[in-house]
Amino acid sequence: MAKQKKLKIGILKHKEVGYAEEILTEVLRNRGHVVSTVNPTKVVFDLENNFPDVVVARCELNSFSEDVFTAYLIYLEECRKRSIPVINCTDFLLAGQNKYLSHLTLRKYSENKKIKDTLNPRTYLTFDVKQAMVIGAEEIQKFGSVVIKHPASGRGDGVYLCSNLKGLKKIVVEKFKKEEPILLQQTIDKEKGVNGGYRDIRVWVCRNAQTNKPEVVSAYYRNAPEGQFLTNQSRGAFIYKMPSIDKELIRNSKLVLEATGGDVTGMDFAIDAKGHYWFEEVNIAFETLKSQVDLVGDTIWHRVADLVESRYKIKTKKAQG
Repeated sequence: MAKQKKLKIGILKHKEVGYAEEILTEVLRNRGHVVSTVNPTKVVFDLENNFPDVVVARCELNSFSEDVFTAYLIYLEECRKRSIPVINCTDFLLAGQNKYLSHLTLRKYSENKKIKDTLNPRTYLTFDVKQAMVIGAEEIQKFGSVVIKHPASGRGDGVYLCSNLKGLKKIVVEKFKKEEPILLQQTIDKEKGVNGGYRDIRVWVCRNAQTNKPEVVSAYYRNAPEGQFLTNQSRGAFIYKMPSIDKELIRNSKLVLEATGGDVTGMDFAIDAKGHYWFEEVNIAFETLKSQVDLVGDTIWHRVADLVESRYKIKTKKAQG
């Protein structure tokens, strides 16, 4: 067996390096690779620039209007022009960092594959406050409540549950700037967890290095405090292991990753009180907290390392003809 070449690997992320990046860096360095974190806003782009052999994109945006969005696009386009393999490419950045585009991409992929879309909740996007009020009022009148989101928010930030017109107006006027995108969505009657609070599921998915097919690596429940809608750990929720990962969840997870064009992600699903699965979102720079690793292990990052090495080998073979 040929010895693996020492690779220069860049982890592309403009915000602070967290536990996930630390684990991935350790895994890659233990394999003999040279790893660095690349902040695209700190790169001096020039025609002779020295790029990594492989890039693992951990993009995290609050809005497509951020200047850093342009920096990510330029860096990822440079990688494409230079034939540098990227784990989580530009298509996934676009589909994954905007919740509306994630749902739209899944809908269109399902239609093309002749699959009935049962995973997407009703979802609307508007840049107009008056339109948001109309849509929100209709949802509240017909279904009792509506969920309002900033489309690129993370960790539960910018997510609001509203059940009356006064609250609706307060949210869209005070929480959103003029001509800022407003996402409105069907409220999912999430099933309850062990403490009576709402729960959903975080699934870690990565493509197989040999087959390039999506595989579910780990999954766990996220359980909100009683009476709270948000299930993010940053909002006080706690996690616990799923006794098993059922075939439907595995099938849904693979479908979403294929649809959005990702390589590795933490994606969220909810199960409602009737047992129906709903797709919530995909996360490119998904957290890997120590509590999560203690619960389900760090296999996901070993799979990413496998994928990094495999993508470089594929590139090398193509270059050799």
